[in-house]
Amino acid sequence: MRCISKFRTSLSVRAVSCFVRFCLPVLTLLSCFVVFFTGIIQYNPVPDSECAVRNLRISWMYQQISLSFKTLLGVSQAQVGNLTQSNWPSVATFASNSVGMNIRNLTLLITVQELFEGWPTWWIEMVDELGPDWIDKLPIVQRLFERMSLGLCAGNQYVFEEIGTKFSQFGIYFDGETAPNQTNWNNYAALFNQTTQQTLLEAMAHYYSAKYSSDPAEAAQYSCWANTLVGLQEQSNLQPFIVDAFPQEFNFSWNGRNVSIDVRPMATKLITLIMAQEWNWATRDIPPRPIDHQFFPVWLRDLTIPGLVQIYEELVTSQGGPQPDGDLTGTAAKDWSHLNERMRFVVPFFRSRQDDVTLDCPLFSAANTEMINAGVVPPQDQMCFANCCEVNGRGW
Repeated sequence: MRCISKFRTSLSVRAVSCFVRFCLPVLTLLSCFVVFFTGIIQYNPVPDSECAVRNLRISWMYQQISLSFKTLLGVSQAQVGNLTQSNWPSVATFASNSVGMNIRNLTLLITVQELFEGWPTWWIEMVDELGPDWIDKLPIVQRLFERMSLGLCAGNQYVFEEIGTKFSQFGIYFDGETAPNQTNWNNYAALFNQTTQQTLLEAMAHYYSAKYSSDPAEAAQYSCWANTLVGLQEQSNLQPFIVDAFPQEFNFSWNGRNVSIDVRPMATKLITLIMAQEWNWATRDIPPRPIDHQFFPVWLRDLTIPGLVQIYEELVTSQGGPQPDGDLTGTAAKDWSHLNERMRFVVPFFRSRQDDVTLDCPLFSAANTEMINAGVVPPQDQMCFANCCEVNGRGW
């Protein structure tokens, strides 16, 4: 027994020695590599404060538009069986805020926490500290950060000015209307560019149909169809901004050689969609809904409107995603700079979360809003992060 004990002790000592001499340096090197490229892709050492504040204001306004639009469409919890039908701004609120996480230099921290979840706190702090301290001093990296921030800022503003405006104008033309009015609709439709905004106009027509549908299942599907088309308009218009923000290659010199790396797949691994009560990575299939662990709302489990089925098959199924009557398998993106991969993720996500009442939870507290209106970015530890209902209340 004593020999066995000595043998076990010897094995333990050798194992520890091996780990210290070989495994730990390798893990450290890999961690440095992860943080290095995380820093290259997402960390902006000098954020544009004007852009950051504007992004926060846009995110706040999206939520106000969402809540008003629900009232305008007559979508109440009683109408749809104690559920609420969200519109495009409902999700855009949190999508815009997720973009703001990148603008405000928070994605590095988020990624480190995700990669090393469950590891000792000292290790996470060491890795987090290692990256920005020296990466942000490289001139080429600083130029890359600036380029990405400009693309994200410009795209965020452009989409809000185009799409947010049309949702607000919908309220101006149809608030108080109790029956379909063709004259009102024609006057509203005249506001759209007949060349570049036909998809958006069709989407708003489906919202109009949802407003006057007496069948809750039909109304939900018209809203889903509308959300899909607004998402297509949004992502199509964002394409040049995203391509600009995700450079195809990162070029640098190493040991006298010119090295070129395609950073788009790595950048995609850092794309997150942080909602009121959940946190999703674009490179992973969309998970079931946290509110009931189902794939889709009760009214959207079976799509019956032909036009909705057709657009779903075109944007999701034909791009490697699930069938309209399937689940959420195959929705993950590999390269976020590709429009078809973004739509394969975005369309099922909108469908899956359309009745999620947590989307109404305030994104910002009253104190946050006061600071934002004053042109100040609130400290992140004073804002919600995938826990908005607990931090800011539910609002319903």
